Amino acid sequence: MAERNTGELSVDITASAGTSATIAFRSFAGGQVYIPNGSGLTTLTAHVAQNPDATFEPAYDESGTAVVLTVAADQSHPLPTALFAAGALKLVGNTTGTIAVTLKS
Repeated sequence: MAERNTGELSVDITASAGTSATIAFRSFAGGQVYIPNGSGLTTLTAHVAQNPDATFEPAYDESGTAVVLTVAADQSHPLPTALFAAGALKLVGNTTGTIAVTLKS
């Protein structure tokens, strides 16, 4: 059985899409975010672009609802399926922090 492509990143989160780290997502179609112990992050709002150099826009799901993950310290959450077609992704937090993100194709 062939192993799927995987990636693991340490991602800096800020309260702005302009300064949050870019996740190159084109080769992946799924992932998980891990919020570390002691983190003050409670929300992660997704912003997407067709590639890492393009302009990032807020992401919405099929029903027109903004893609926002409600998170807390010591939790892990899957990336929503509404993000899977994005070429690049930024997660904007309610505050700054660093999270781990795993990606799978």
